[in-house]
Amino acid sequence: DGVRDDVQRWIGLHAYKSESGYAGLTQYAKAMQVFLLAEDKASIIEAAHKLHDARQCIYFVRSGNNDAGEALAYVSAEYLNTVERSRKYLIADSALSCQIFESIMEEWPKKCDFDPWAMNT
Repeated sequence: DGVRDDVQRWIGLHAYKSESGYAGLTQYAKAMQVFLLAEDKASIIEAAHKLHDARQCIYFVRSGNNDAGEALAYVSAEYLNTVERSRKYLIADSALSCQIFESIMEEWPKKCDFDPWAMNT
């Protein structure tokens, strides 16, 4: 499904028993995988926008718990747990200089690739 098995297991164990939390972290994990595999600047920028959307989604679905940043950090750590993957992340991230990523809180629910209103939080 686009998520590494070890990351999927981590999300399943730590999604805080929330359907929307699980769906949001899965969206973020998929976006992180695409970001790490992107090779040219255009695909890196496109992947970074999806990663940014997924972050906003997580901040929306986890806003009542104040743990969105922590959850994102843990999933990122699971993805970047080797030198090679960390290096790929840094290379891709360096291609994003001068890029602007807008964040409007009222639009965060629209950034989810699922309906956050239809799930339990």
